[in-house]
Amino acid sequence: AAGAALMLTLRPEGFVYAGWALAWLLTVSWRDPVQRRRAIVWAAAAAGVLAAVTVFRLAYYGDFLPNTVRAKAAPISREIAEGGFNYVKDYLWRVGPVLLLLAAAGGLWRPRRRLWFFAAGMVALSLAVPWRNGGDWMREFRLPAPFYGLLAFMAVLPVCALRNSRWWVRFAAAAVCVLGGLWTVQPGLILRHAPEFRFTVAGMWRQPVKASRLFDPHISLADFQGKDDRVLSEWGGGPGYALDGVPVIEMWGLADRGIATAAEIGVFSD
Repeated sequence: AAGAALMLTLRPEGFVYAGWALAWLLTVSWRDPVQRRRAIVWAAAAAGVLAAVTVFRLAYYGDFLPNTVRAKAAPISREIAEGGFNYVKDYLWRVGPVLLLLAAAGGLWRPRRRLWFFAAGMVALSLAVPWRNGGDWMREFRLPAPFYGLLAFMAVLPVCALRNSRWWVRFAAAAVCVLGGLWTVQPGLILRHAPEFRFTVAGMWRQPVKASRLFDPHISLADFQGKDDRVLSEWGGGPGYALDGVPVIEMWGLADRGIATAAEIGVFSD
């Protein structure tokens, strides 16, 4: 229940994952009276958190979603769907065909099939969310990456099914899992770029960069905005939006009730 509460409060799409976990738990425990009662209590606790969060959002934002989500969300279109498809395709290639095949084969092992379905549902949802959003602007697949552990769990199940096989068969299967993980981690790429890490961190934290150095001096965001437009910034007053003559609404500012209930304004979302 605590995990579901965190899902519901930390991410706007958290209710999707919490809902799947609830549906799976009720399904696998319904025939056992004791487990069924526990599942219902868990569901009631999660539903209570969702209700409390929704009431707060309606009272404060005037909407069941924070205004930050509305500002950044884009309507579903062909371009959005294509961008999301390419994002998911690139992520699956980064995971690698070896782990994907092993993960698919994990569903064939009957003793852990229920757990496999739970993990498969969570992984599928972690891909459906960025697909619907058209991908993500940040690198390294931050949205589906937290669910990689569940994907790895699914890939290990075929090895567990071989526990009564000869030792060299189990060893070979485990080696295949390790090689599949190395495909994903890409240690060679990390080693090649390792010398840049120290410079990057030092550059971000110890060498302030003026906003004027990040833009063409002959072009300003002010040249593209209308009279009543505002610029939405995720990085409070940071470089890129700290420009003279450009009215800025920081991401935290959208949580202000006065802004949340104001008339619609034009917004540039980064």
